[in-house]
Amino acid sequence: KLVASLMQGSMLGWHFGNPIISVSGMFFLFACLSGGAGILLAVFVRAPPPAPASMLKASCAPPAFRLWHRPELWCLGLVNFTFGFCA
Repeated sequence: KLVASLMQGSMLGWHFGNPIISVSGMFFLFACLSGGAGILLAVFVRAPPPAPASMLKASCAPPAFRLWHRPELWCLGLVNFTFGFCA
């Protein structure tokens, strides 16, 4: 949004010049950048190797239960819940 505003010659309601690029040109530029990022992601990012059979889901639960007494976890959880509710 910041780059789009600057390319249109304004920032936070202040107009300081003429637009550098048209709105349709800006849309095309951002669409090409997004498509290029998607193509790079598809080409260079590989799926992680499968987890070994010894790593069961049940073995991950005890470490998670040990974190429940920490107040940082509860505060972070409430912040995440509030943000999700407001968004």
